[in-house]
Amino acid sequence: MSKKFSTTIISETIDVDMVSSGKEALHLLQQREVDVVIISKVMQDISGEQLLTSIKAISSRTEVIICARETSVKAAVASIKAGAFDFLARPVQFEVLAASVGRAIESRRLKIASALYQTSQAIFSTGDPESLPQVIVEVAMNVMQADDASLMMPDHTGTLYVEYSHALSGKPEPGSAPRGESIASKVGADRTPALFSQSLSDDPRFSDKMGSGNVRSSIVYPLHSGDRLVGVLNLNRRNAPKPFRQADMESAAVLASQATLALENSRLMGELRRRVTDLEAAQSRLAHTERLAGIGQLAAGVAHEINNPVSFLLTSIEHIEESVGYLEGAAEYFEKEPMRGALSSWLDGTSAKVELGELMQSVRDGKEGAERIRDIAKDLRLLSRKDAPDMVRIDLNESIRGAMRVARLSMGKNVELRSHLLPGVWVMALERRLSQVFVNLLVNAAQAVSQEGASERWVDVRTVIRDGWVVASVSDCGSGIPPEFMRRIFEPFFTTKPGESGTGLGLSISREIVEKHGGIISVDSTIGTGTTFEIKLPLDRSL
Repeated sequence: MSKKFSTTIISETIDVDMVSSGKEALHLLQQREVDVVIISKVMQDISGEQLLTSIKAISSRTEVIICARETSVKAAVASIKAGAFDFLARPVQFEVLAASVGRAIESRRLKIASALYQTSQAIFSTGDPESLPQVIVEVAMNVMQADDASLMMPDHTGTLYVEYSHALSGKPEPGSAPRGESIASKVGADRTPALFSQSLSDDPRFSDKMGSGNVRSSIVYPLHSGDRLVGVLNLNRRNAPKPFRQADMESAAVLASQATLALENSRLMGELRRRVTDLEAAQSRLAHTERLAGIGQLAAGVAHEINNPVSFLLTSIEHIEESVGYLEGAAEYFEKEPMRGALSSWLDGTSAKVELGELMQSVRDGKEGAERIRDIAKDLRLLSRKDAPDMVRIDLNESIRGAMRVARLSMGKNVELRSHLLPGVWVMALERRLSQVFVNLLVNAAQAVSQEGASERWVDVRTVIRDGWVVASVSDCGSGIPPEFMRRIFEPFFTTKPGESGTGLGLSISREIVEKHGGIISVDSTIGTGTTFEIKLPLDRSL
């Protein structure tokens, strides 16, 4: 039977338990934390060496002092090698014993402090944020002498999942962890750690829950940073002969604070890196946008400069067309001599009517080309000039045709541009702004179908009237938009285009323009089939 009393050694009050056998000593060590054990070299039921080995197996940090009546250097050395802290000859003076016990207590405290320091060093020296949970679990197992450990962290909904588990030998896939009400989630919500020595009934919060039969004892410790739950650390002893005791909670508290600080530092550094990356990307996109704005101004200037010579060219071609028309009426006179002989090199075996017909066709082709240049210059000037103060009634088809002419400049010849425009689609609008929307959609569609390996390359534009709305759609046969990007497609600065090929502003600005016109823009996409953007604008029936 053990006896308990207190005594004072080197200014500290120490609780002392006295037992009469080795069996009682081992039973006591399994029930509670003991700093120092003083054993006799010779005991009734077990030898001192055997008891020393058993004590170290139960608690490696418990210091052991052996007192022997018969002493020798050989016996002392053997005991120290076996793990004894000190070897004293009986009878032992109290002052000598007190000094040895004091040093043993300091040695044990130093071991614990050293283990915690090494833990701190291991955690905070981790350079890879991805491996930090694994490091925390492994060093926690080491310092707490646990057989198993896991770290649970909250997802975006606040539900805990296993971030790393020693038992699973790796990081599970998100969502594979236990969900719902659990011991960890309860501990995390209460902000109070839990200690289970034998069963869950040790903690009144979990008296109604069934424990795991193969876990001897557990510590479940919440990791909080202010009011935010960072995670929950689970420590288990399955095979260890001694369960966790209240004294272990102090080491767990220090470990938890270090883990919390490391996880928070890692989170903040990751957030900082993301913000820096986002800022750098935004800065690059803004610079690209500035370049595009400069190009737009240049295009407007070029369009303005082109306008005069194109007008002159068209006037000249129209004069030539009129003159050739007169000549066609006189073709029969060119077939007679002496005119045919004079024009023999021009006619070269053909009739004057055929030659004049080909000449007229060339004039018409030239006129058509000049008109296209004029229309493109007009469309560029339309896109670059300031908005009119008020909306005006426009034919949406004309705005779309202008956008098609501008967008055609950036499309390859292998992209087929189809149009099916219903007449009479009148809307109240700022023409330049709507043209900007359709140019953006057409250019995006052309880029989507220009990828390598595409069997078809077409972009389809349609207008219809539906339930009092003018509905314009731009469809392509590209690879489609991934589902995870669909909800972000209209976000400012979000782009799926590589490098600086996209600013991430086009669709965001387009939605703003359409909504300003009282309309709705939507997107439908299927992977491997293509994408359709649909714009609905109120039909104007004022005329």
